[in-house]
Amino acid sequence: MSSGIQSSKITRRRMITTTGKTLGLFALASLTVACGGTPVPPTATPAKQAAPAAATAKPAATPAPKGPVTLSVWFNFGAAFVDPVNKLQKQFEDSHPNIKIDRQDIGDWDQMRQKTLTAFSAGTGPDVFRIAVFDTAMYAVRKAVITLDDLVDKEPGMGKNVFVEGFLANVMYGGKMWALPWKGSAVTLYWNKKLFRQAGLDPEQPPKTWDEVTEFAKKLTKSDIQQFGFQVLYSESAEGMNFLGPLLYSYQVDLFDSLDPAAVTKAAFNTPKALECLQWLLDMINRHKAVNPPGMTIQDQALNDKSGIWIDGQWFVGTIKANKPTLEYGTTVLPDTKYGVGTTVTGGDHIAISSVCKVVPEAWTFIAWCNTPETEGWFWPVIGGLPGRKEVAKNKDYAEPPYRAFMDQLAKGAKPRPGVPDITEILATIMVEVQLAEFGKQDAATALANAEKKVNAILEKRRQMGG
Repeated sequence: MSSGIQSSKITRRRMITTTGKTLGLFALASLTVACGGTPVPPTATPAKQAAPAAATAKPAATPAPKGPVTLSVWFNFGAAFVDPVNKLQKQFEDSHPNIKIDRQDIGDWDQMRQKTLTAFSAGTGPDVFRIAVFDTAMYAVRKAVITLDDLVDKEPGMGKNVFVEGFLANVMYGGKMWALPWKGSAVTLYWNKKLFRQAGLDPEQPPKTWDEVTEFAKKLTKSDIQQFGFQVLYSESAEGMNFLGPLLYSYQVDLFDSLDPAAVTKAAFNTPKALECLQWLLDMINRHKAVNPPGMTIQDQALNDKSGIWIDGQWFVGTIKANKPTLEYGTTVLPDTKYGVGTTVTGGDHIAISSVCKVVPEAWTFIAWCNTPETEGWFWPVIGGLPGRKEVAKNKDYAEPPYRAFMDQLAKGAKPRPGVPDITEILATIMVEVQLAEFGKQDAATALANAEKKVNAILEKRRQMGG
């Protein structure tokens, strides 16, 4: 998920260019795994039977490792979090003197994908690395990471049942666990209490249904000063699903015909409920005019008291603290529809062991330690993530506002975006068609039909490639 929802327009050319480069690397990695993989040493010629006199000789002992084992670890938390990541590494090394961490701080998620796929295609790369929520299936189908089911089941104090269900689903593919849920993400509803008071609304009573969002947004809108009741994210990228996904899920619309990425065969979002959902959004833009208009850029819209209600992730709490600590706001669970409860998309990132790792026991020791309640308990409140483990969710940081709304939302309604191998391209494809409708270039029904056709074509192409 992104570092905050802003009104912006990403060009179709940029999206296509980025997707093309990424898919090229995916194809390279896929061919490498299919045709090369890890070299298998030739079968040795059986030795002749030793002479009887030599039969009593003791076998040579396996040499003991000299010095600590060094793990290659690739992270990408960014410059803002160097200190807590350094603290994380030091705590581990101090408590595990036999393991040293050789850490590389990679730039962003695009760079992480490119660098890992390039390295893995050459038979090199990190022992341990972070995986974006979109990428689990991509690494899994290429066998770039190892499965962790047995390790998780045998680890004291662990087991699949210790993880938040909405985050566990994001590391599963084909019934197997390919990473540990580490940092979780979810989105909820934010509201500006100051603007609520000015509009005559109760600042302690946010909307509970999407119909109430409509009514509140109309009262909150003052277009002459670029203040709008509800904030829309206009995006042609996969990140746009952080906004559209909760709307569709709240209308009980699934993206695919299965929540198991390995079982997905076709798109499932072109339904009457989806049409009603998208039409609600278009009506907010065109009929009620209660949202920021397409093409209008409002710098830091929510931070500058220009949004009455908006959807965002837990990361935006940190953005507020850093940039506008005086903002009067609240967080609450997503509104309901007549079809069901408000439902968030789940995101975040994971920690995995690569298939090129030659020191799996030490790598497992590290990622299991990173996932302990003690480590998660101090690390994620600093970083701005939600904990992957249920028991950490009971800590004070997550039991009180503003983070409590996110944990309540995960308990109320949460679904993953099934991480099929081409999920980033698929989500961007959907968002392109939705944005054309938002800009008045096509109606809601046409947008859904076009998106469905293109998504099914992507899925079919993947099947033909054997993925």
